[in-house]
Amino acid sequence: MHFALCRAAARCQVRRGADLATAAPLPAIVLLGVAFVAPVMLARVGTRVGDALADAIGSAGIAPALVLSPALGAALLGAVVAVSTVGRSGLGTQLEAGPYSNCLALLVGLIVPAAAFVAVVMPCLLSMSVFVGRQLPGGAPGGLALAAATVASAPFGALLAEGCIGLARRDSRPVLVVAGVLVGWLLAGMALGAAALGPLASTGDALVGTGSPWRALGAALLLTVGLGSAWVLLASRRVEPAQRNVRTTRTIVRGGSLLAVLTSVVALIFRRHDVRVAAVASLCFGLAGVGVALAAAAPTPTPFLFATTTALLGSVLAPLVVAGVLAAGRWVWVGGQLRALPVATLAAVVGLVGAALPVAVVGALALLLSGSDLSAIGIICGYVGLGSAAALVAGALVPWSSDGVGEQMSTFAVLAGLAIGVSVVLGVVGPRLSAFAPAAVVLAIVGAMCLASAIVAVASRLEIPEP
Repeated sequence: MHFALCRAAARCQVRRGADLATAAPLPAIVLLGVAFVAPVMLARVGTRVGDALADAIGSAGIAPALVLSPALGAALLGAVVAVSTVGRSGLGTQLEAGPYSNCLALLVGLIVPAAAFVAVVMPCLLSMSVFVGRQLPGGAPGGLALAAATVASAPFGALLAEGCIGLARRDSRPVLVVAGVLVGWLLAGMALGAAALGPLASTGDALVGTGSPWRALGAALLLTVGLGSAWVLLASRRVEPAQRNVRTTRTIVRGGSLLAVLTSVVALIFRRHDVRVAAVASLCFGLAGVGVALAAAAPTPTPFLFATTTALLGSVLAPLVVAGVLAAGRWVWVGGQLRALPVATLAAVVGLVGAALPVAVVGALALLLSGSDLSAIGIICGYVGLGSAAALVAGALVPWSSDGVGEQMSTFAVLAGLAIGVSVVLGVVGPRLSAFAPAAVVLAIVGAMCLASAIVAVASRLEIPEP
Protein backbone atom coordinates (compact mmCIF):
# COMPACT_ATOMS: atom_id res chain seq x y z
CA MET A 1 0.00 0.00 0.00
CA HIS A 2 2.74 2.44 0.96
CA PHE A 3 4.82 1.57 -2.09
CA ALA A 4 1.81 2.09 -4.36
CA LEU A 5 1.21 5.49 -2.79
CA CYS A 6 4.84 6.56 -3.28
CA ARG A 7 4.81 5.35 -6.88
CA ALA A 8 1.57 7.18 -7.70
CA ALA A 9 2.71 10.44 -6.13
CA ALA A 10 6.12 10.22 -7.80
CA ARG A 11 4.55 9.59 -11.20
CA CYS A 12 2.29 12.61 -10.81
CA GLN A 13 5.19 14.85 -9.88
CA VAL A 14 7.44 13.55 -12.66
CA ARG A 15 4.61 14.00 -15.18
CA ARG A 16 4.09 17.61 -14.09
CA GLY A 17 7.81 18.26 -14.44
CA ALA A 18 7.88 16.68 -17.88
CA ASP A 19 4.91 18.80 -18.98
CA LEU A 20 6.68 21.94 -17.80
CA ALA A 21 9.89 20.98 -19.63
CA THR A 22 7.91 20.24 -22.81
CA ALA A 23 6.11 23.57 -22.61
CA ALA A 24 9.37 25.50 -22.08
CA PRO A 25 12.20 23.42 -23.61
CA LEU A 26 14.77 26.24 -23.82
CA PRO A 27 14.75 27.07 -20.07
CA ALA A 28 14.83 23.35 -19.30
CA ILE A 29 17.93 22.90 -21.49
CA VAL A 30 19.57 25.94 -19.88
CA LEU A 31 18.91 24.60 -16.37
CA LEU A 32 20.27 21.20 -17.36
CA GLY A 33 23.39 22.86 -18.74
CA VAL A 34 23.82 24.84 -15.52
CA ALA A 35 23.56 21.63 -13.49
CA PHE A 36 26.53 20.21 -15.42
CA VAL A 37 28.69 23.31 -15.83
CA ALA A 38 28.22 25.05 -12.46
CA PRO A 39 30.12 22.48 -10.31
CA VAL A 40 33.18 22.89 -12.54
CA MET A 41 33.07 26.67 -12.34
CA LEU A 42 32.44 26.65 -8.59
CA ALA A 43 35.45 24.40 -8.13
CA ARG A 44 37.60 27.23 -9.48
CA VAL A 45 35.82 29.72 -7.22
CA GLY A 46 36.33 27.45 -4.23
CA THR A 47 40.05 27.18 -4.99
CA ARG A 48 40.37 30.97 -5.04
CA VAL A 49 38.43 31.34 -1.78
CA GLY A 50 40.56 28.68 -0.12
CA ASP A 51 43.76 30.37 -1.28
CA ALA A 52 42.56 33.70 0.13
CA LEU A 53 41.73 32.13 3.51
CA ALA A 54 44.67 29.75 3.81
CA ASP A 55 46.91 32.13 5.75
CA ALA A 56 44.19 33.53 8.01
CA ILE A 57 42.16 30.40 8.75
CA GLY A 58 43.94 29.88 12.06
CA SER A 59 42.98 33.34 13.32
CA ALA A 60 40.24 33.62 15.92
CA GLY A 61 36.76 33.69 14.45
CA ILE A 62 37.69 32.97 10.80
CA ALA A 63 36.89 29.25 10.75
CA PRO A 64 33.57 29.60 12.66
CA ALA A 65 32.58 32.44 10.31
CA LEU A 66 33.36 30.25 7.29
CA VAL A 67 31.02 27.57 8.66
CA LEU A 68 28.34 29.98 9.86
CA SER A 69 27.97 31.93 6.63
CA PRO A 70 26.44 29.11 4.50
CA ALA A 71 24.84 27.50 7.56
CA LEU A 72 22.78 30.59 8.32
CA GLY A 73 21.53 30.75 4.74
CA ALA A 74 20.64 27.04 4.76
CA ALA A 75 18.77 27.45 8.05
CA LEU A 76 16.76 30.31 6.58
CA LEU A 77 15.91 28.20 3.54
CA GLY A 78 14.76 25.40 5.83
CA ALA A 79 12.56 27.84 7.75
CA VAL A 80 10.95 29.10 4.52
CA VAL A 81 10.20 25.53 3.42
CA ALA A 82 8.70 24.76 6.84
CA VAL A 83 6.32 27.71 6.84
CA SER A 84 5.24 26.81 3.29
CA THR A 85 4.37 23.22 4.16
CA VAL A 86 0.75 22.11 4.06
CA GLY A 87 -0.82 18.85 5.20
CA ARG A 88 -1.88 15.80 3.24
CA SER A 89 -4.18 17.94 1.11
CA GLY A 90 -1.11 18.70 -0.97
CA LEU A 91 -1.32 15.22 -2.52
CA GLY A 92 -4.60 16.02 -4.27
CA THR A 93 -8.14 14.82 -3.78
CA GLN A 94 -7.50 11.29 -5.05
CA LEU A 95 -4.63 10.53 -2.67
CA GLU A 96 -5.70 12.68 0.26
CA ALA A 97 -8.28 10.25 1.62
CA GLY A 98 -5.97 7.23 1.59
CA PRO A 99 -5.52 5.07 4.72
CA TYR A 100 -2.03 6.20 5.65
CA SER A 101 -0.47 8.50 8.21
CA ASN A 102 0.11 12.23 7.87
CA CYS A 103 3.85 11.58 8.28
CA LEU A 104 3.93 9.31 5.25
CA ALA A 105 1.85 11.79 3.27
CA LEU A 106 4.38 14.54 3.98
CA LEU A 107 7.32 12.33 3.01
CA VAL A 108 5.62 11.18 -0.19
CA GLY A 109 5.08 14.76 -1.28
CA LEU A 110 8.78 15.49 -0.81
CA ILE A 111 10.34 12.55 -2.65
CA VAL A 112 10.70 13.79 -6.22
CA PRO A 113 11.04 17.57 -5.58
CA ALA A 114 13.62 17.01 -2.86
CA ALA A 115 15.55 14.71 -5.18
CA ALA A 116 15.49 17.37 -7.90
CA PHE A 117 16.61 20.04 -5.45
CA VAL A 118 19.46 17.85 -4.21
CA ALA A 119 20.49 17.01 -7.78
CA VAL A 120 20.80 20.73 -8.60
CA VAL A 121 22.30 22.07 -5.38
CA MET A 122 24.40 19.29 -3.84
CA PRO A 123 26.99 18.94 -6.66
CA CYS A 124 27.59 22.69 -6.50
CA LEU A 125 27.81 22.71 -2.71
CA LEU A 126 30.18 19.74 -2.66
CA SER A 127 32.35 21.17 -5.41
CA MET A 128 32.66 24.54 -3.71
CA SER A 129 33.24 23.13 -0.22
CA VAL A 130 35.74 20.43 -1.19
CA PHE A 131 37.90 22.80 -3.22
CA VAL A 132 37.82 25.37 -0.41
CA GLY A 133 38.89 22.66 2.02
CA ARG A 134 41.71 21.44 -0.24
CA GLN A 135 43.50 24.77 0.19
CA LEU A 136 43.12 24.68 4.00
CA PRO A 137 44.92 22.56 6.61
CA GLY A 138 41.89 20.28 6.96
CA GLY A 139 42.07 19.22 3.31
CA ALA A 140 39.24 17.80 1.23
CA PRO A 141 37.71 15.88 4.20
CA GLY A 142 37.35 19.21 5.98
CA GLY A 143 35.51 20.52 2.91
CA LEU A 144 33.16 17.54 3.04
CA ALA A 145 32.47 18.33 6.69
CA LEU A 146 31.71 21.94 5.70
CA ALA A 147 29.17 20.78 3.10
CA ALA A 148 27.56 18.39 5.59
CA ALA A 149 27.33 21.15 8.21
CA THR A 150 25.54 23.38 5.68
CA VAL A 151 23.05 20.62 4.91
CA ALA A 152 22.46 19.95 8.62
CA SER A 153 21.54 23.61 9.18
CA ALA A 154 18.47 23.36 6.92
CA PRO A 155 16.43 21.00 9.16
CA PHE A 156 17.54 23.02 12.18
CA GLY A 157 16.01 26.15 10.61
CA ALA A 158 12.87 24.19 9.72
CA LEU A 159 12.61 22.99 13.31
CA LEU A 160 12.91 26.55 14.64
CA ALA A 161 10.16 27.66 12.26
CA GLU A 162 7.97 24.75 13.40
CA GLY A 163 8.35 25.91 16.98
CA CYS A 164 7.27 29.43 16.02
CA ILE A 165 4.25 28.01 14.15
CA GLY A 166 3.29 25.97 17.21
CA LEU A 167 3.63 29.05 19.42
CA ALA A 168 1.38 31.06 17.09
CA ARG A 169 -1.24 28.28 17.12
CA ARG A 170 -0.95 27.71 20.89
CA ASP A 171 0.31 24.16 20.48
CA SER A 172 2.74 23.46 23.31
CA ARG A 173 4.18 20.19 21.97
CA PRO A 174 6.38 21.60 19.17
CA VAL A 175 7.34 24.56 21.35
CA LEU A 176 8.67 22.28 24.09
CA VAL A 177 10.51 20.05 21.61
CA VAL A 178 12.13 22.97 19.82
CA ALA A 179 13.05 24.65 23.13
CA GLY A 180 14.81 21.46 24.21
CA VAL A 181 16.65 21.19 20.89
CA LEU A 182 17.70 24.84 21.06
CA VAL A 183 19.03 24.49 24.62
CA GLY A 184 20.96 21.36 23.65
CA TRP A 185 22.32 23.15 20.58
CA LEU A 186 23.62 26.09 22.60
CA LEU A 187 25.12 23.88 25.32
CA ALA A 188 26.94 21.75 22.76
CA GLY A 189 28.22 24.88 21.03
CA MET A 190 29.45 26.40 24.29
CA ALA A 191 31.29 23.19 25.10
CA LEU A 192 32.96 23.23 21.68
CA GLY A 193 33.79 26.95 21.77
CA ALA A 194 31.19 28.38 19.34
CA ALA A 195 27.70 28.64 20.83
CA ALA A 196 26.02 29.80 17.60
CA LEU A 197 27.26 26.74 15.69
CA GLY A 198 26.19 24.21 18.30
CA PRO A 199 27.35 20.66 17.48
CA LEU A 200 28.63 21.97 14.14
CA ALA A 201 31.44 23.87 15.89
CA SER A 202 33.70 20.86 15.37
CA THR A 203 33.58 21.62 11.63
CA GLY A 204 35.62 24.77 12.23
CA ASP A 205 38.29 22.71 14.01
CA ALA A 206 38.29 20.28 11.08
CA LEU A 207 38.97 23.11 8.62
CA VAL A 208 41.84 24.45 10.73
CA GLY A 209 43.29 20.96 11.07
CA THR A 210 43.06 20.76 14.85
CA GLY A 211 40.15 18.30 14.85
CA SER A 212 39.12 15.17 13.01
CA PRO A 213 37.18 16.00 9.82
CA TRP A 214 35.60 12.55 9.79
CA ARG A 215 34.20 13.07 13.28
CA ALA A 216 32.78 16.43 12.23
CA LEU A 217 31.33 14.84 9.09
CA GLY A 218 29.69 12.05 11.09
CA ALA A 219 28.27 14.51 13.61
CA ALA A 220 26.78 16.64 10.83
CA LEU A 221 25.20 13.63 9.12
CA LEU A 222 23.71 12.34 12.37
CA LEU A 223 22.42 15.81 13.11
CA THR A 224 20.80 16.00 9.66
CA VAL A 225 18.97 12.72 10.16
CA GLY A 226 17.91 13.52 13.73
CA LEU A 227 16.73 17.07 13.14
CA GLY A 228 15.10 16.13 9.83
CA SER A 229 13.16 13.29 11.45
CA ALA A 230 12.07 15.56 14.31
CA TRP A 231 10.81 18.19 11.86
CA VAL A 232 8.88 15.65 9.78
CA LEU A 233 7.17 14.28 12.91
CA LEU A 234 6.25 17.74 14.17
CA ALA A 235 5.08 19.01 10.78
CA SER A 236 2.92 15.93 10.22
CA ARG A 237 1.20 16.50 13.57
CA ARG A 238 0.77 20.21 13.08
CA VAL A 239 -2.50 21.57 14.46
CA GLU A 240 -4.20 23.32 11.58
CA PRO A 241 -6.02 26.57 12.39
CA ALA A 242 -9.78 26.44 12.58
CA GLN A 243 -11.60 27.37 9.41
CA ARG A 244 -12.92 30.90 9.58
CA ASN A 245 -15.98 32.12 7.80
CA VAL A 246 -14.38 34.62 5.44
CA ARG A 247 -16.47 36.58 2.99
CA THR A 248 -14.82 36.76 -0.40
CA THR A 249 -15.21 39.74 -2.66
CA ARG A 250 -14.82 39.34 -6.41
CA THR A 251 -14.05 42.90 -7.33
CA ILE A 252 -13.10 43.25 -10.99
CA VAL A 253 -10.40 45.78 -11.83
CA ARG A 254 -11.79 47.77 -14.74
CA GLY A 255 -10.59 50.65 -16.83
CA GLY A 256 -6.88 49.86 -16.50
CA SER A 257 -6.39 52.08 -13.43
CA LEU A 258 -2.78 51.64 -12.33
CA LEU A 259 -3.68 52.33 -8.71
CA ALA A 260 -6.42 49.70 -8.74
CA VAL A 261 -4.12 47.15 -10.34
CA LEU A 262 -1.33 47.94 -7.89
CA THR A 263 -3.71 47.60 -4.91
CA SER A 264 -4.99 44.27 -6.20
CA VAL A 265 -1.49 42.89 -6.75
CA VAL A 266 -0.33 43.96 -3.29
CA ALA A 267 -3.41 42.37 -1.71
CA LEU A 268 -2.97 39.09 -3.62
CA ILE A 269 0.72 38.77 -2.74
CA PHE A 270 1.02 40.09 0.79
CA ARG A 271 -2.16 38.53 2.15
CA ARG A 272 -0.42 35.19 1.73
CA HIS A 273 0.63 33.68 5.03
CA ASP A 274 3.86 32.18 3.68
CA VAL A 275 5.06 35.50 2.23
CA ARG A 276 4.47 37.36 5.50
CA VAL A 277 6.13 34.69 7.63
CA ALA A 278 9.10 34.44 5.25
CA ALA A 279 9.59 38.22 5.50
CA VAL A 280 9.62 38.00 9.30
CA ALA A 281 12.03 35.05 9.16
CA SER A 282 14.38 36.96 6.85
CA LEU A 283 14.39 39.86 9.30
CA CYS A 284 15.16 37.58 12.25
CA PHE A 285 17.95 35.67 10.49
CA GLY A 286 19.39 38.87 9.04
CA LEU A 287 19.50 40.49 12.49
CA ALA A 288 21.09 37.33 13.84
CA GLY A 289 23.73 37.71 11.14
CA VAL A 290 24.42 41.26 12.33
CA GLY A 291 24.85 40.06 15.90
CA VAL A 292 27.13 37.18 14.98
CA ALA A 293 29.34 39.35 12.76
CA LEU A 294 29.64 42.02 15.44
CA ALA A 295 30.40 39.45 18.14
CA ALA A 296 33.19 38.07 15.96
CA ALA A 297 34.57 41.61 15.50
CA ALA A 298 34.43 41.22 11.72
CA PRO A 299 35.87 44.20 9.82
CA THR A 300 33.69 46.63 7.86
CA PRO A 301 31.74 45.99 5.61
CA THR A 302 31.54 42.27 6.50
CA PRO A 303 28.60 42.62 8.97
CA PHE A 304 26.61 44.61 6.41
CA LEU A 305 27.24 42.15 3.56
CA PHE A 306 26.71 39.08 5.73
CA ALA A 307 23.42 40.29 7.22
CA THR A 308 21.86 41.65 4.04
CA THR A 309 22.66 38.63 1.87
CA THR A 310 21.21 36.35 4.55
CA ALA A 311 18.01 38.42 4.74
CA LEU A 312 17.67 38.34 0.96
CA LEU A 313 17.49 34.52 0.97
CA GLY A 314 14.18 34.69 2.84
CA SER A 315 12.68 37.86 1.42
CA VAL A 316 13.09 36.58 -2.16
CA LEU A 317 9.90 34.56 -1.59
CA ALA A 318 7.85 37.69 -2.40
CA PRO A 319 8.91 37.83 -6.10
CA LEU A 320 8.97 34.02 -6.25
CA VAL A 321 5.20 33.77 -5.74
CA VAL A 322 4.29 36.57 -8.18
CA ALA A 323 3.63 34.49 -11.30
CA GLY A 324 1.67 31.84 -9.41
CA VAL A 325 -0.46 34.42 -7.60
CA LEU A 326 -1.21 36.32 -10.81
CA ALA A 327 -2.10 33.12 -12.64
CA ALA A 328 -4.39 32.03 -9.80
CA GLY A 329 -6.15 35.43 -9.90
CA ARG A 330 -6.23 35.57 -13.68
CA TRP A 331 -9.98 36.24 -13.69
CA VAL A 332 -9.27 39.66 -12.16
CA TRP A 333 -7.14 40.78 -15.09
CA VAL A 334 -9.22 39.11 -17.79
CA GLY A 335 -12.46 40.54 -16.39
CA GLY A 336 -10.92 43.98 -16.17
CA GLN A 337 -9.78 43.86 -19.79
CA LEU A 338 -6.20 44.66 -18.85
CA ARG A 339 -3.02 44.08 -20.82
CA ALA A 340 -0.59 41.47 -19.53
CA LEU A 341 2.58 43.56 -19.69
CA PRO A 342 1.45 46.45 -17.38
CA VAL A 343 0.08 43.94 -14.86
CA ALA A 344 3.31 41.94 -14.93
CA THR A 345 5.40 45.11 -14.59
CA LEU A 346 3.50 46.31 -11.53
CA ALA A 347 3.60 42.83 -10.01
CA ALA A 348 7.36 42.64 -10.58
CA VAL A 349 7.80 46.01 -8.87
CA VAL A 350 5.72 44.82 -5.91
CA GLY A 351 7.79 41.65 -5.67
CA LEU A 352 11.04 43.63 -5.88
CA VAL A 353 9.91 45.99 -3.11
CA GLY A 354 8.82 43.02 -1.00
CA ALA A 355 12.27 41.50 -1.36
CA ALA A 356 14.05 44.80 -0.71
CA LEU A 357 12.21 45.93 2.44
CA PRO A 358 13.58 43.30 4.90
CA VAL A 359 17.04 43.72 3.36
CA ALA A 360 16.79 47.50 3.80
CA VAL A 361 15.79 47.18 7.47
CA VAL A 362 18.60 44.76 8.25
CA GLY A 363 21.07 46.80 6.20
CA ALA A 364 20.14 50.03 7.99
CA LEU A 365 20.80 48.43 11.37
CA ALA A 366 24.11 47.01 10.14
CA LEU A 367 25.12 50.43 8.82
CA LEU A 368 24.23 52.02 12.14
CA LEU A 369 26.21 49.50 14.20
CA SER A 370 29.20 48.72 12.00
CA GLY A 371 29.20 51.11 9.04
CA SER A 372 29.90 50.31 5.39
CA ASP A 373 30.86 52.01 2.14
CA LEU A 374 29.01 53.03 -1.01
CA SER A 375 30.44 50.19 -3.08
CA ALA A 376 29.09 47.55 -0.67
CA ILE A 377 25.66 49.23 -0.67
CA GLY A 378 25.65 49.29 -4.48
CA ILE A 379 26.62 45.62 -4.64
CA ILE A 380 23.75 44.65 -2.32
CA CYS A 381 21.30 46.70 -4.39
CA GLY A 382 22.48 44.79 -7.45
CA TYR A 383 22.08 41.48 -5.62
CA VAL A 384 18.51 42.38 -4.66
CA GLY A 385 17.69 43.14 -8.30
CA LEU A 386 19.36 39.95 -9.56
CA GLY A 387 17.79 37.79 -6.86
CA SER A 388 14.33 39.23 -7.50
CA ALA A 389 14.71 38.73 -11.26
CA ALA A 390 15.80 35.12 -10.81
CA ALA A 391 12.86 34.51 -8.46
CA LEU A 392 10.39 36.07 -10.92
CA VAL A 393 11.67 33.88 -13.76
CA ALA A 394 11.68 30.74 -11.58
CA GLY A 395 8.11 31.47 -10.49
CA ALA A 396 7.09 31.92 -14.13
CA LEU A 397 8.72 28.64 -15.21
CA VAL A 398 7.32 26.62 -12.28
CA PRO A 399 4.52 28.69 -10.67
CA TRP A 400 4.47 28.69 -6.88
CA SER A 401 1.62 26.58 -5.58
CA SER A 402 -0.10 26.26 -2.22
CA ASP A 403 -0.97 22.63 -2.92
CA GLY A 404 1.97 21.14 -1.09
CA VAL A 405 5.60 21.44 -0.11
CA GLY A 406 6.55 19.19 -3.02
CA GLU A 407 5.34 21.74 -5.57
CA GLN A 408 7.14 24.51 -3.75
CA MET A 409 10.39 22.53 -3.58
CA SER A 410 10.22 22.24 -7.38
CA THR A 411 10.06 26.03 -7.63
CA PHE A 412 12.97 26.31 -5.19
CA ALA A 413 14.99 23.88 -7.32
CA VAL A 414 14.47 26.03 -10.43
CA LEU A 415 15.38 29.17 -8.46
CA ALA A 416 18.55 27.49 -7.18
CA GLY A 417 19.53 26.52 -10.72
CA LEU A 418 18.96 30.04 -12.02
CA ALA A 419 20.83 31.60 -9.10
CA ILE A 420 23.80 29.29 -9.63
CA GLY A 421 23.79 30.04 -13.36
CA VAL A 422 23.71 33.80 -12.79
CA SER A 423 26.52 33.50 -10.23
CA VAL A 424 28.68 31.52 -12.66
CA VAL A 425 28.08 34.00 -15.49
CA LEU A 426 28.89 36.95 -13.24
CA GLY A 427 31.98 35.18 -11.96
CA VAL A 428 33.26 34.74 -15.51
CA VAL A 429 32.10 38.01 -17.11
CA GLY A 430 32.11 40.31 -14.08
CA PRO A 431 35.89 40.76 -13.68
CA ARG A 432 36.20 41.66 -17.36
CA LEU A 433 33.36 44.18 -17.22
CA SER A 434 34.73 45.67 -13.99
CA ALA A 435 37.70 46.94 -16.00
CA PHE A 436 35.31 49.35 -17.76
CA ALA A 437 32.87 50.19 -14.93
CA PRO A 438 32.57 49.76 -11.13
CA ALA A 439 31.21 46.44 -9.88
CA ALA A 440 28.05 48.12 -8.54
CA VAL A 441 27.31 49.62 -11.97
CA VAL A 442 27.84 46.24 -13.66
CA LEU A 443 25.46 44.59 -11.21
CA ALA A 444 22.88 47.34 -11.73
CA ILE A 445 22.98 46.94 -15.53
CA VAL A 446 22.79 43.15 -15.39
CA GLY A 447 20.02 43.34 -12.79
CA ALA A 448 17.97 45.71 -14.96
CA MET A 449 18.33 43.40 -17.96
CA CYS A 450 17.32 40.38 -15.89
CA LEU A 451 14.30 42.23 -14.46
CA ALA A 452 13.13 43.14 -17.96
CA SER A 453 13.40 39.50 -19.01
CA ALA A 454 11.56 38.44 -15.85
CA ILE A 455 8.68 40.82 -16.56
CA VAL A 456 8.28 39.34 -20.05
CA ALA A 457 8.31 35.83 -18.56
CA VAL A 458 5.62 36.72 -16.00
CA ALA A 459 3.50 38.42 -18.67
CA SER A 460 3.65 35.31 -20.86
CA ARG A 461 2.43 33.22 -17.92
CA LEU A 462 -0.74 35.35 -17.57
CA GLU A 463 -2.00 34.58 -21.10
CA ILE A 464 -4.40 37.54 -21.09
CA PRO A 465 -6.13 38.09 -24.46
CA GLU A 466 -5.64 41.52 -25.98
CA PRO A 467 -8.65 43.79 -25.30
